[in-house]
Formats: sequence, C-alpha cells, structure tokens
Amino acid sequence: MPRLNRAIPLLFALSMLGLASAPALALDRPLQVNVMTLNLHNGRNAAGADNIESLLRLVAEERPDLIALQEVEDSVLTRLKNSGYQIIHKGNANLGWFRFGNALLTKHPIARHRHYYLPSQLEQRGLLEVAVNFNGTIVRVFNTHLGLSHDDREHQLAAVTRILAAATGPFILMGDFNVEPHAKLFTELTALATEAGATLPLGESFPTGQPSGRPDQIWYSRHWQAVKGSTLPWNGSDHLPVLVTLALKISPDSAKISSLTEDPLTIEANLPDSPLLPDPTRLYFLATVAYQRPEGTEKIPASFTVPLCPQVSLELATDGHDPGVTLNFYKMLDLRDYASLIGVRGLGHWCLAIGAANNHKPWLEWGQYYRWSKCWGTQLTASTREDRANWQLRQVYLVSPRLSITAGANTDGAFSLAAAFLGSNSQVYTLGWQHDNAASIWQFGWSYRW
Repeated sequence: MPRLNRAIPLLFALSMLGLASAPALALDRPLQVNVMTLNLHNGRNAAGADNIESLLRLVAEERPDLIALQEVEDSVLTRLKNSGYQIIHKGNANLGWFRFGNALLTKHPIARHRHYYLPSQLEQRGLLEVAVNFNGTIVRVFNTHLGLSHDDREHQLAAVTRILAAATGPFILMGDFNVEPHAKLFTELTALATEAGATLPLGESFPTGQPSGRPDQIWYSRHWQAVKGSTLPWNGSDHLPVLVTLALKISPDSAKISSLTEDPLTIEANLPDSPLLPDPTRLYFLATVAYQRPEGTEKIPASFTVPLCPQVSLELATDGHDPGVTLNFYKMLDLRDYASLIGVRGLGHWCLAIGAANNHKPWLEWGQYYRWSKCWGTQLTASTREDRANWQLRQVYLVSPRLSITAGANTDGAFSLAAAFLGSNSQVYTLGWQHDNAASIWQFGWSYRW
C-alpha cells in the first residue's frame, strides 16, 4: 500500500502534464478552412421566390469560414449581415446606385480587399480579392463569375490567371466559371492551382433540378490540400452550393501580415493608351508648340505640363503674347462604376483648374474627358478664361493607331476640324482649321509626351 500511495500522486502529476500539453499539440495542427461557393441567383430560387432566409439557415448550419457569392444585388446586403459575417461586395453590372456582382463573407479579420474589372464584351464581369487573416496567416481569396460567351471567358480567365501568377502565399479561387473544369480554357490555370473536384468526388451543381454540370468550382494553390467536400442538396437557387475543407500544407509563419504587399498590377478597361487618345487616368509630361495664322496675324502659343502627383499637374503656357500658369486638380473615373450595366466601358477624369496670366483676371476652368472606347473620346471644358464665361466641346475619333480626327465647337459658334498624326517617339503633328463668323484660323502643331 505505501508504494501504491506514492504512485498515485505520480500518476496524477503525469496525467496533469498530459492535459497541459494537449493545447500545444492542437496548435501544431495544420490550418483548416471550410470554404463555400454559391451563385445566389439575385436572391431568388429557381421558382423566383426569395432565398435569403433559407441561405441564412444554411450558413448557420454549415458555418463556413469563407463564403463566395455570385449574382448579389446590393439590396440584399443588409439582410446578409444578419448572418454575423463581414461582407465585402463589389458590383460589376452597375447603373447609378445599383450594384450587382460578387460578395465574400467571412468572420475572420480582413487585411485588405480590392476589385478588378475583367475584359468583357457582353455583361461586365469582375474579380473580387480579399486578403483574410487566419491567426497571422494571410490567405488571399478570389471570387469571380465569368461571362456567357467563350471569347469573354477566354479573356477573363487569362486576366484572372495573370493576377494569380503575381500572388504570393496561399490563395483560393472560387466562383461560377460558366464552363466545366476540364475545359482547355483552364490549361494555364492548372499550372498555378488545383480544382477541388480533381481530388474529391464533388457532384454536379447546375441546374438545381437535374444537375448535369460543374460550373461552380473551388481552386487552390499548391499550399493547400483538399480534405473533404460535397455539393449540398439546397434548393434555394438555380445553382447548388459547393463546400470544401482545405488544409494548409505549409507553415503559417510563411505568410504573415508583414509580407502582404501591394502588387503594381491592374486590369484596365482594355483601352490601348495613345498620345492621340490618351488614357484619362494617367498624367504625363507634355510639351506643345503651335503656329496659328489668323487673317493678317501670326501667333505661336506653347505650353509645358508637369505632373506633380497622380492627381495634380502644373501647366506653364503662353497664348503667343502673355505668359500664364495653371494648377490642375484631377479626379479619375472608371465609367464602369456608374454605367457598365448599359455597356459603358470607358475611363475618364474631371479636372478643376485655377489659372492666372498677364493682362487677365485669374480664371477657373472645369474640364471633363471621357474615353468611351478604343476609338472614341470626348472633352468638355467650361471656363472663365479671357475674362468671360465660355465653353468648348471636342470629339476625337481614332481612325488608326497613327491618325485621329477631331471635331469641335465653342461658345462663339466657331467650328473646328483637326487631323493629328503620330510620329516616332510619341511625337504628334497636328493640322487644324477653325471657322467662326469673323475669320478662319489655320494651325500647325507639335507635341511630345513622356
């Protein structure tokens, strides 16, 4: 008995040591993340009935760490917040205050999020990126919904692949791809990621009544391993939800918040930049000189523009007689944010300018420049130059990469035409003509941009 009495405290101490060490062992387990993707069908089921309350019940039952939703209208966001998740939403098909696009839901801290518009000829599509912090491990989560045409999907997936190729650390790509995962379209993507259905027996997800395809997919980088997954039997949409559990195969220490950097990578509006029809979201050093010959006189106006920062430039100019200086403040615009639903794809900027010159009062100028497409651009300016209110409208058409035609009108009823030719090294040569009630003016111009 004495030996037994001495053994009991020893056994108790050993058991307490084991209990104390259990949480430490749990911390060594790999990070596991439950992720779900679902096309929400604009908050309606296949019969047109509301599906938000049904979705909230599904989320409460499955409790995913990440939920990627497609076809989400901004009007349902308030109700989705009842799930207790943070919501990041970005519209792709927009008109005024209406936003329709992708959303990502999570209860974990969000380190950063951003949105990319994808090249689109039909309905505008996009890619939502959210960097989520899982106890110090940053996971970059992407949510997309590709287009209905093969050409759109080809260009959109190429853009998505380019973004993923620049990503560092573990990432997850989810969404409705509108194409089967074994399509040739995914050839380049398979070099960067694995589709969960390639290693798990996932069922078809579309259409809900008689599923026959798998457009709803979850792709993951080499850092992950798919543990389990299923296509859920939920009739709240015309698509079925896909739920997958992923386990991180690398040490969480390799993806800290401090390693999260901004990539200088953007997908623009598919508008080639040209000195003849500039990108309105960028500022350039610009020098111009012109020779004007009104009837019986000659003038040589010139200007030099210096960008001071991405939204401010300084212009030094002369009208051929009096020197002046103008400070320009820009607001860059992506027109897809306001009217992509009706096919608008361009870029633009607004500019407020404050100027002064010898023998003139200081003036204000309000300018708008819109680049509607690869070929069309519009400039509208209203100002108090020359001590009076005036306006000018110019329409530019890019005939070819080296030739543009411009037509314009102003307050005085003057009409103008000009042709611009792109030479070497961003040099532009212009021949213009303006006519009003008083006289005709010919102008020869040169400009250089760098």
